[in-house]
Amino acid sequence: MWIVYVGGAIMPRLRKPRHQEKKAMSPRQVVRHFGSQSKAARALKCSRAAVSKWMAQDRIPFPTQCVIQHKTEGKLKAAC
Repeated sequence: MWIVYVGGAIMPRLRKPRHQEKKAMSPRQVVRHFGSQSKAARALKCSRAAVSKWMAQDRIPFPTQCVIQHKTEGKLKAAC
């Protein structure tokens, strides 16, 4: 740990994490996991239109990511 003097106070210098920041779960990962948009919608008990919307926007809402993480038993991780 390095020491940095800030305004007369000794503060620890925070290191950058060695691992890269996790990216958000992508709709492509979900569709690849389940096999198709229809199968993903069926498994997640949502409409095919919702899955299609995720694909078009290239993002999945966080609450839905949490559901997907639970349904896939942690194989796909929700991004914080």
